[in-house]
Amino acid sequence: MPSTNSAKATTSLYTSSPTKASERQMMMAKKHKVKDEHLSWEEFSQANYRMIAAMKQQEWPEERIKMVRDFWIAFETHDWRHDASEYRKKALLLYQGRIRKDWHKTLGTSAAFRLLPLCEDRLNDLHHELMDNAYAAKIDTVR
Repeated sequence: MPSTNSAKATTSLYTSSPTKASERQMMMAKKHKVKDEHLSWEEFSQANYRMIAAMKQQEWPEERIKMVRDFWIAFETHDWRHDASEYRKKALLLYQGRIRKDWHKTLGTSAAFRLLPLCEDRLNDLHHELMDNAYAAKIDTVR
């Protein structure tokens, strides 16, 4: 169960009253929002840096910041990150996005979980899902 301090930090990330400038930035960000699986690896790296900086600014517990940082490092250093298969690279981004969202939703609840280790079976399932979707799309273009 999170401490009062960590609950405050987590809540303040989403509920602090924004200034006019930050309101404009949030509106612009919403207009240009890109799903994690559609990010390039460069954009993914930039987003990681910004997220960690925002977590520090909002005084998230160091343990959570370290967990998120280590989670992203696991993707940057995963074998598939430099694989010739674009589907494997995309599976990493898809996995990261889904797991991170689930983790975020469960913070402070009894369903909370650790981000690591990566579940290789789930990664493989996502890879196969992406391959199947690509194959189905090719079949549809032939019809």
